[in-house]
Amino acid sequence: MSLITLTDIHHAAAGRPLFTGLSLNIEAGARVAVMGRNGSGKSTLLRLLAGALDPDQGTRWRHRDAVISTVQQLPSDRQKTVLDLTEEAYQDVTDLEAKMRDLEVQGLDAPDRYRQWEALKDQHAALGGMERRAERDATLHALGLAGWLDRPAVTLSGGERVRLELALTLMRRPTVMLLDEPTNHLDLRMRSWLEGRLRRYTGAVVLVSHDRVFLDAVANRTVWLLEPGVEVARGRPGDVAERVRTRMEIERRTQANLRKEEARVAGAARQMRKWAGQNAKLMRRAKAMERRAERTRAMQQDVTDIDDEAPSFRFQVGSNPTIPVQVEGLNVTVDDQTLIRDASFQITQGEKIGIVGPNGAGKTSLLRRLVDPASYATTNQVVWHPDVRVGYLDQQLHGWPEDRSLFATVEPLVGPREAHNALATFRFPIERHDTAISQLSGGERTRLALLSLTLGRHDVLVLDEPTNHLDVEMIQELELAVGAFDGAVLLVSHDRAFLEATCDRLLVLSNAQLHDTTDVSAGLDRLMQGEATRQVTATVETGQPVTEPPINDDAGDPHPNLSLWQAEQDLAAVHNELEVATERLESVDETLASPQAWDADRLAEAGRQRVALEAKMDELLAHGESLERAVAAKRQAKQRPR
Repeated sequence: MSLITLTDIHHAAAGRPLFTGLSLNIEAGARVAVMGRNGSGKSTLLRLLAGALDPDQGTRWRHRDAVISTVQQLPSDRQKTVLDLTEEAYQDVTDLEAKMRDLEVQGLDAPDRYRQWEALKDQHAALGGMERRAERDATLHALGLAGWLDRPAVTLSGGERVRLELALTLMRRPTVMLLDEPTNHLDLRMRSWLEGRLRRYTGAVVLVSHDRVFLDAVANRTVWLLEPGVEVARGRPGDVAERVRTRMEIERRTQANLRKEEARVAGAARQMRKWAGQNAKLMRRAKAMERRAERTRAMQQDVTDIDDEAPSFRFQVGSNPTIPVQVEGLNVTVDDQTLIRDASFQITQGEKIGIVGPNGAGKTSLLRRLVDPASYATTNQVVWHPDVRVGYLDQQLHGWPEDRSLFATVEPLVGPREAHNALATFRFPIERHDTAISQLSGGERTRLALLSLTLGRHDVLVLDEPTNHLDVEMIQELELAVGAFDGAVLLVSHDRAFLEATCDRLLVLSNAQLHDTTDVSAGLDRLMQGEATRQVTATVETGQPVTEPPINDDAGDPHPNLSLWQAEQDLAAVHNELEVATERLESVDETLASPQAWDADRLAEAGRQRVALEAKMDELLAHGESLERAVAAKRQAKQRPR
């Protein structure tokens, strides 16, 4: 059943076309991911679906029974508690209960009244009326708001208010739920819970999020906003993205070949015209070749490649000391509450370390202690190398002159010409260069902060939630920049895909303890499952404390039946197969890039080969990773004293 339908939508923002002929149908049970670069119109599309914005042209249809809900800002009424707001979220259920009570007072002995009461009772059950309080408590608990029913909403912090707004939206159980960046201010376990909640949701959900793991786990349909059109496809966002990339790559190669052919024919035509002189036949041939060059030029079109147009930037390394910082017995206390106790670790040259843990555990406080000399000047808990240079990106992006324009901020650092180039690299169009920093969006402020880090030389980058407000392509480019950085990186993030792509080590914070692990995926799994990521002291009958093993215990051998020698041989064989598959893939790409591949049958066959090879390489990579863990576990077991 269709709930919302957009037909032939045309819409522009600030004089720039966002949608030209967009048509989209939201059906019952659909879970739709909306993806695209910042500024491509994702939030605008949600507003069009909600009816909060009228398109310049086109029609919007909504089913008469459809209830559409977005995450709404909390009211400023200082008297309203969390309980009051949750009761308002269940207003439809409360109204039904009031009508049922009225009928009960009148008496249900009359057949008509009983039939009305029974119909209302069915509606009440369909809306989850009987279990609403249990649902409310479970939702608040899952989002870190347990026990706060009596708190005035205005006393909540910014992140707590965002989580409460999301909780209220879930409690309303609308027919269509429109969620714009719902994972902001959620830690990994909260995101995992929300994934499950939305997968089970019986209504339709339309999502905008930069969290690729979250989108892949929830969405079964993807709307990708591309220039100059929109890609609408069934399937997980990651799968759709790969198909779009493959198609874009084929189109890009085709257009490159067309440009080469145009240049070749145009050059030959010029040479022919030069040779022709008074020879009429040669002149006719020259004109025919010129017309062919024009036809080839007409076939060309701009191809927006979702990867190639992403900004390419690099972080410059400084003197790069071998061990830039050593932490020994560090305690972090905020408002008389100890968040971190006796933390000890060191960061070595080139390491990429992620800090993860629940919201409020002290991750940001730890970063602030590390980068603020005044917080450890009188102790030896934090010792930086004397030559180290630290680049810090904080969550609040403090320290910027709010009344100064983008250009005026960057120009003193690099000069006028390079300032415009640098801003363009980070996707600030020329018309935004005079915008005051106070007028920037969250994504623009983050991009400016990243730009500033590229203008200096640093030995260590300390990044607090660097992916917040960034689109998927910008996050992927940030992954590349972090990976290419020769210095050390210490970062806090709740984006699992980003952590797995960038980090080779995790510091997991739980119960005021830091636990160190080099198995990033396993560490994140344990954190979300709530097991083996904390050090819990329990009292047993003997009165002796029992402590769970820390997270850096062995993750286990995935191939216990293989000997170390056999595992090493299998791993070498996988590497050889990968090399062969890579060479075959390069050969297929050369075929796709050649003019002979324009034949439809050859192009289709090459495309099938490419998909099959990539699937084979994915299997080999997964098997190789499993064998690497097995080899490491067997070597470690061999070194243990017997």
